[in-house]
Amino acid sequence: VERFCPKACGILVIPESHTRNTYYLENLAGLVNLLELSGFQANIGTLIPDIVSPQTLDLPSGRQITLNPLTRDGNKLTIGTHTPCFILLNNDLSSGVPDILKNLDQPVAPPTSMGW
Repeated sequence: VERFCPKACGILVIPESHTRNTYYLENLAGLVNLLELSGFQANIGTLIPDIVSPQTLDLPSGRQITLNPLTRDGNKLTIGTHTPCFILLNNDLSSGVPDILKNLDQPVAPPTSMGW
């Protein structure tokens, strides 16, 4: 994170949109936890269009994650009133790069052009 954005304090994680895979969601919760333990404010933003307000999911481990709808304000992504300074993609973008992720002023890693 420091390599891409040395002054990062708020990180927005954008995961895959398959919310039925509980193993993936558990790993996502672990990733957010690691980021928070490293001193970052970490939130999960979702590309799922049906989610229009924060949605908390209970996981088998007893942990919870909250999926937040993304909003674009100019060339920045926001969730609610929070504007993160760094976007961490945990999404292969195999179906293409959504318009909401194009031409952002915030650093994005890995770059959206690297879909895998």
